[in-house]
Amino acid sequence: KLMQSLIELATQKNQIVLDPFCGSGSTLVAAMLCGRNYVGFELSKEYALIAEERLKSDATRYVSYL
Repeated sequence: KLMQSLIELATQKNQIVLDPFCGSGSTLVAAMLCGRNYVGFELSKEYALIAEERLKSDATRYVSYL
């Protein structure tokens, strides 16, 4: 919720949120839920896979509410 609030304050719909150290993807998920485009970079393959799974999982949950 905190990241969603910050993203909503700093950006407008359809703008891009850049996360150069995305880790497990919390900021990217928040951007997706706020209707923003997002780009994330992560050096660790392990964390990149976690972020990818979180985005798929949260996208599925988000779409199911529509």
